[in-house]
Amino acid sequence: MKTVQLTKKQVDIIIDGSNNPVTGFFDFHRFFYENWEDIKKLNGFIKCNECTNDYILSRLQDKGTDLVEVGMFWVQYGFSSEEYLSDWEFELPDYTLKGDD
Repeated sequence: MKTVQLTKKQVDIIIDGSNNPVTGFFDFHRFFYENWEDIKKLNGFIKCNECTNDYILSRLQDKGTDLVEVGMFWVQYGFSSEEYLSDWEFELPDYTLKGDD
């Protein structure tokens, strides 16, 4: 696993560049994984602390029209919370590339 430290401004730039909550969610993945298009699956969830998690969800909800839908999407696919991580710090799971079965 790899840990990445961002700033609040970097998080805001990622979110501000998205058109809706779902593309915003995947924009984080594209930011963290330069080879995102070659990845078959992540072997876990991206992790951040609860404060960072809540902030990202709140900002993504601002981009959506259906807050329940955004919330349910986040519950299913959003980042996991780990309190040992600092604000704006993300722990990235390893991944499996397409064709590496």
